[in-house]
Amino acid sequence: MIYFLREPNTGLIKIGKTVHYRTRLSELIDEHGDLELLGLMPGYTDQERELHQQFAHLNIQDELSGREWFKPEPDLMKFIDRYAELTLPLPIDEPEHPQSRAKFRTHLHRLMKEHNVSRMDLVRDCYLSYPTVVNWESGGMQSVRAVNVLAVMEYFDVKFEELIYLVEEDE
Repeated sequence: MIYFLREPNTGLIKIGKTVHYRTRLSELIDEHGDLELLGLMPGYTDQERELHQQFAHLNIQDELSGREWFKPEPDLMKFIDRYAELTLPLPIDEPEHPQSRAKFRTHLHRLMKEHNVSRMDLVRDCYLSYPTVVNWESGGMQSVRAVNVLAVMEYFDVKFEELIYLVEEDE
């Protein structure tokens, strides 16, 4: 997952990658203080490298900021506005993929059973609402917020593709 964060005092933008977004955000807040999430987008090392190259002319590279901080110039801000989302479109949100909701529900149920996790465990540990978890389990959800998916990915230590695209295991 690629993230874009703004440091409110300087306005600098951090372009980074992570599998465990909430853990990474917590680490960055401990290091830099409050940060504002500007958006998320799918991707990892290759996409992050491409973005760093695309916006290299805006890079602030010093001992304090490291190499992932960039000036908030119009071309970067337009890119974030256009391509990064606070909630990501997920395959189970698409009407043409109704089977994805059932697969997501089945996969979530399997993970919960394998890890002996209850609804209330997910609510408490992933900061989800109880109705959200019930809707996920019943298949009644209309959409899934990306931040919730990130929390569940981290909780069960699974990759995005395993939870959302539901990579089938060899039987």
